[in-house]
Amino acid sequence: MSANHLYNDSELLSLIAGGDEKAFGRFYQQTNGGIYNAVMAYVKDPEAARDIVQVVYIRIWNRRQTLPAGRSLKNYLFILARNAVFDHFKRVTIETKWLATLR
Repeated sequence: MSANHLYNDSELLSLIAGGDEKAFGRFYQQTNGGIYNAVMAYVKDPEAARDIVQVVYIRIWNRRQTLPAGRSLKNYLFILARNAVFDHFKRVTIETKWLATLR
């Protein structure tokens, strides 16, 4: 992967799907801040936001061979982030209810 070459989503998706860690790293560097800010807008907790963002990128890497071809990788990233935020709120709700039963 050339350091000076800008890749479109399709090329980047292909490289990531092939296991190119540098392409994934570049994608992470380009998108991490935006995803973090989007998650923070919902959860309002920096630690939770960092954990959620980490889960999102781990999911992308683990699913790299089955990433949806022809879709915007950034859009897919935001969908994964949204779903991870929903999962976070579900988990918090369950934990809160469970802790309430202990009182």
